[in-house]
Amino acid sequence: MIMILIASSSGFFLEGLTSALALTQQKDFQQPLVAPHDAFYEALMAHPNVKMLILDYRRYELKLLKLLFEIKRFRPELKIVIIVKEKETLNATEHVLLNTAVDCLLDKNDSLKSMMQIVSFVYSATKVPFDVSHTRLQKLLHPQLNEKEALLFPYIVAGEKNKEIAAETGMDPKLVSYYRTRIYHKYHVHNIVELYSAFSKPIATDSFAV
Repeated sequence: MIMILIASSSGFFLEGLTSALALTQQKDFQQPLVAPHDAFYEALMAHPNVKMLILDYRRYELKLLKLLFEIKRFRPELKIVIIVKEKETLNATEHVLLNTAVDCLLDKNDSLKSMMQIVSFVYSATKVPFDVSHTRLQKLLHPQLNEKEALLFPYIVAGEKNKEIAAETGMDPKLVSYYRTRIYHKYHVHNIVELYSAFSKPIATDSFAV
């Protein structure tokens, strides 16, 4: 049986989405698991056969975003769907981390049909029929970030240290440090705190260093 985990602290959200999923015609459909907003990680660890996480994302939490990023790294087969109140209210840091980890980002105003299409994809499709994470992520990156810098960018935004990034990517720690410095230079910042601060401002492509 393919399992879906729904994570939310809203009883209304859990009840509504669970009822909607029950309408699917999948013969191997199983009643989805539910977990509070802050306990989905433990639920995923307890149920390794979960193939899809649907998370009700309510507010900016760097810890939560980093956790999603970590989960996607060690369970790349897990399909992560995030439902937000309004996509437009997400800041740039949220966009980078969500779009790195998430297979589909939905607005709560999106139709139920869209959600059903995503659920069907988990069961049958071989290619994501949606705008996948890295396509959207590239829109937030300065065009002059090279391939290595773009690869390391979400790790840096996730708050990873150089040695941790090196272990995850197989890259030499000195190279990670070098590319981090280059990224900071292009954003006119000196550290991760300043980078986050820069993300809170509109990104203008003509304001970066070459």
